Amino acid sequence: MLNAMFGLRFAVSAGRCTRGAFMQLIRVKEEVKEELKFNYLLVVDTEGLQALELSGKSTINHDNELATFITGLADLTLINVFGENPAEIQDVLQIVIQAILRMNKVRLNPSCMFVHQNVTDITAAERNMEGSRLLLEKLDEVAVSVAQTEGHDVKCFTDVIKFNIQTDVHYFAQLWEGNPPMAPPNPRYSENVEKLKQAVLTAAARKKCRRLSELKVRIRDLWTAVLSEDFVFSFKNTLEIAAYRRLEVEYGNWTWELRENMLFIESKLQNLAENGKLVLISQKMINKEMDETFCNIKGKMEKFFIGDKDTKILVQWKERIKLKIEELKNNLVEESKMKLDQVVHQTEKIKKLDNTMLLLESKLFSRTKGLASNLKDKAMNEQKLRREFDSMWEKWLSDLRSETPPVKDVSIKQEVMNVLSSNFESRTVYSNRDRKLYKQIHTRTEYSEYVALKKHAFALGDYSLNTKDHDSVRELVQETVREAEEIIRTKPVDRTGYSDAYTQEIVYRVKNRVREFKSVKFRLKNKFTVDLSLFVCDIAVRKFTELHRVFREANDPVIYLGNKKGEFFSIFKMQCERVTAAAVFADFICNKLKPYILQSVYDQTAIDAAGEMRRNYPAFNGNRSNLEKHILLDLAEDENFERFMTYIQNPKKHFSDFIHTKFKQEMLEGRNPRILEILKNVLNIKQSCVFTSIQKATRETKQNRGGVDEWLKRFSLELQYEMKFTVSDLEGAQYQEITDTDFFSEEMNKTLQSVFDDITRSFNHISSVRMDMFRQRPEDILMKQLCGCWVQCPFCKAICTNTMEGHDGDHSVPFHRPGGVSGWRCHNTDNLVVDMCTSLVASDNQIVLSDGRCVLYKRYRDAGPEYACWSITPDTSEPAYWKWFVCRFQKDLEKYYGKTFQGCGKIPPAWKNITWENAIERLDYLKKRTSRRDI
Repeated sequence: MLNAMFGLRFAVSAGRCTRGAFMQLIRVKEEVKEELKFNYLLVVDTEGLQALELSGKSTINHDNELATFITGLADLTLINVFGENPAEIQDVLQIVIQAILRMNKVRLNPSCMFVHQNVTDITAAERNMEGSRLLLEKLDEVAVSVAQTEGHDVKCFTDVIKFNIQTDVHYFAQLWEGNPPMAPPNPRYSENVEKLKQAVLTAAARKKCRRLSELKVRIRDLWTAVLSEDFVFSFKNTLEIAAYRRLEVEYGNWTWELRENMLFIESKLQNLAENGKLVLISQKMINKEMDETFCNIKGKMEKFFIGDKDTKILVQWKERIKLKIEELKNNLVEESKMKLDQVVHQTEKIKKLDNTMLLLESKLFSRTKGLASNLKDKAMNEQKLRREFDSMWEKWLSDLRSETPPVKDVSIKQEVMNVLSSNFESRTVYSNRDRKLYKQIHTRTEYSEYVALKKHAFALGDYSLNTKDHDSVRELVQETVREAEEIIRTKPVDRTGYSDAYTQEIVYRVKNRVREFKSVKFRLKNKFTVDLSLFVCDIAVRKFTELHRVFREANDPVIYLGNKKGEFFSIFKMQCERVTAAAVFADFICNKLKPYILQSVYDQTAIDAAGEMRRNYPAFNGNRSNLEKHILLDLAEDENFERFMTYIQNPKKHFSDFIHTKFKQEMLEGRNPRILEILKNVLNIKQSCVFTSIQKATRETKQNRGGVDEWLKRFSLELQYEMKFTVSDLEGAQYQEITDTDFFSEEMNKTLQSVFDDITRSFNHISSVRMDMFRQRPEDILMKQLCGCWVQCPFCKAICTNTMEGHDGDHSVPFHRPGGVSGWRCHNTDNLVVDMCTSLVASDNQIVLSDGRCVLYKRYRDAGPEYACWSITPDTSEPAYWKWFVCRFQKDLEKYYGKTFQGCGKIPPAWKNITWENAIERLDYLKKRTSRRDI
């Protein structure tokens, strides 16, 4: 077609004859120069798209890059389509739209014409116009969607690529009349070519003429930009990108449904275990409990993949997502089994202690009853009753102290030091502890005193650690501390007391993590392991000491029963006042039930509060990329350097802090904190459950003509899934004289109502909310749900924002940073890097690796596995956020890293003009758009 139109000699043959792009310069005749207003016409011929010779992902990338380059380069692009339907190239056009919007620095202003080849009936133009209109509607929809994603104000396709449906669609007859080679040329084909040529020249005459030198710069800038857009080009079209983002959100919903259901199951089975109804937990049992929810989720997945408008796009991820959901379910089941096994073990371990307490309670009950019997004929006011009771109580406690040895008070600090001394040289442990330098190991910026360089490092000319080396050690410290904190958090010291085995496990984990650490340049000294162990053991000592105090108070008979004085005085007073045995026993049961009711309310509230935060708070109800944008905006609004550095150096901690802070703001603060409403709502549900259990127990006991024993068994059976409560808890009381179960149930209703009213009143003030009663805090539940991928960019340490941990494909992040933000310096200087890795990978600069090798940034994937798994996509719009941060905190960064933004790291003057408003403009836009979409 081009050859016929301009008399050129581009290669022509069947199949993919042209490889790449070829251009020819045509001189314009003098007589038409004035009319056309240019001297030369540059014609570029490219290979066809979707060639059969290429297949798979390489075809997608290749076609997208080629189409974008040519469309961006040309003033006018002819899109040559075989047949009447141009829909086959709409995928490529969508990518062209997104790429052009992203590459706004190149200032592209393209236009296009469609040419339909081999249309048998030229009069089909009217019929085909309807197809073209449908295509344009589709491209309009895509253009608007892409523009929103990229933060541009675009209303239709023609805002990006100029196209007139009336004049820019041409239909060509077949080249031959009949079957070649004997068939003559079709004269209508030549007429069509001439008509198209006139349309092209007319359009060209309206364009601004460009010089060859300008064309050279345009080709260079455009090609650099095209090479940079790996992320976009790796997708078939913008709908694919949008579909994947939509899938991420749905994946988050499915995983939350699984996690929430597992929390309910855990709570139910934990109550069963604590009630002594479960002595063996199997994964099969937990899987059976999960079956219904898991089947529902599989149904939702199937419905999503089949019913979504982009079902053909989504099918490529279908099997992988199914496997990820299955994997999550199996992990949740395994984790749950471990927790429940621990509960069973703890229940068995403290059974003996519980029996001891019950025996002592029984004796105390008899004493109070005996004292009340002796005083029943005497007229006494409350003050005299109190005096008599106190006298009996003190004598009884004195006898108890002499008969019962107290629970040994352990000096956990010394016990931990003994464990450390058994693992390391004792003198080193105590010396390092007294120097107290270990206390800064978690936050320091350099670790030279903790390392010894290997011999070959000197041969390579490396006499000191670089920023990356220090970062790797800091990451090791932070990861080890996180693991140790998790171990500490899971130890049931408050239930079973302190054990040296817990500290041994922590020290073993530290030593193992240090042993697994690898560096070709240096090794870690023993001093590092000692100081890191001291640091994590400091955390353990504080937590274990507090928990062991709780254990002592709960298991030392003198302390435990000493705390029950008020409860037993109430029983004694009722007995003296000749209150019925049913009322006394009901009061005793309700005193036992109250802490269990409260615990069950907190257990359910944790799940409900986390679910509500996830549904209603915009940062938590989308994908990880959405959460990242909210965090960056929050940091910019606060302008706190220390918080920024926590985010940069210890992202997991910052994410956790962010979730905890937002939970506090949304749930615990304000005139009417939301957590109080949730607690009251859950309490109402529990109240209804308990009263229903009383009714059922009474009805069934009457039907069987049973007594209080049977009533108690049925009542405890009704509550076994809801809260901890067993008949054995009541063995200390004497209730044999109670015969009227109807009257007893009425007393239970009356007394329990008082208990629920008391708990409800406690939920009127935020100060009475006991966060320590959450066995799983809502913030921790959210953290597990939202964690996603934690792999960091090997250059700037930005975190991959994929919602799925262990996701398919490369890691990526929308906002990379200047290298100096994470402490990177120019090689052999003290100058912090100002370039972003997104621009470095398009440059001719080199990465100097720790082993001395040099690799071009543009070939960064060759630098090793940690680099090869990243897709680093230059954002040519150069987001202002991190530039503003560098200028705003320049002195703080220089002080923090002990380096400067001078020499090769000099901050460009233009950065100084970036305002806070410029920095958050795009973030704020994306945040609002995401929030609207998710809500």
